[in-house]
Amino acid sequence: MRTVIRWIRVFIVAVGLLVGARLVLGQDKGKPSGSYALVDIDEAFSAVLARISAAKTDFLRRRMALFDERYDFRGDHEPDAATSRGKPIQRGVRAKLVQRITWNQLAGLTPEQIKNRDIFPAGFLPSLTPIIRRGQCSS
Repeated sequence: MRTVIRWIRVFIVAVGLLVGARLVLGQDKGKPSGSYALVDIDEAFSAVLARISAAKTDFLRRRMALFDERYDFRGDHEPDAATSRGKPIQRGVRAKLVQRITWNQLAGLTPEQIKNRDIFPAGFLPSLTPIIRRGQCSS
């Protein structure tokens, strides 16, 4: 009986060593790539600040043009409704539609029809983000 227990212990230790060796040797030691890449900034902070500051006015101009194209900022509010802090609540949807369709017509279409007719509201697409170089975090 002792011999059987000894062999079981040897077997368990051997399996543990093999699994451990596989885990250690199976790890990728190279530089990670993709969305989990390390932040690798090879520019001085002052250079990054100067570059981004120079591009700020152009970025803001492009972003405002995109917002004006995609969203309705009329400021229509419900006259009889407010938040718990008294702020007015908007009336209607802020995303603009293609001029040839209404929200009710859009609601009656299938996703395939919306895609084929290219009438998806641009207000629900991703917005412009600041200039981010490859390898830098965006959040």
